[in-house]
Amino acid sequence: MDASGRLASRALLEALGWSAETPLTHALRLGPAVLIRSDRYGTATADRDLRVKLPAALRARCALRTGDPVLLAASPTHQILLIYTVPFLDELLSDAHQHISSGGQDR
Repeated sequence: MDASGRLASRALLEALGWSAETPLTHALRLGPAVLIRSDRYGTATADRDLRVKLPAALRARCALRTGDPVLLAASPTHQILLIYTVPFLDELLSDAHQHISSGGQDR
């Protein structure tokens, strides 16, 4: 993520069939994870280089700063782009590791 909150996402947006004119909506999900979807009433768009910008307020709520690594995932079937923060992924993988380490037994 650059200083303006833009994420390089060209390949994913192309896979979704989105262009710089596609109206988008951002939403915060559990984790925190950010969900971006195509929405005819959306007020955001990608830039001409197909980078998605996260609003400053959303970046603050996710504690995302310039240069922070994130995982971008697209679901063409659902027409969504998901942005996962490293702390969320750490927690998710830690829980999965504990489950595997315990022999896969539910607690």
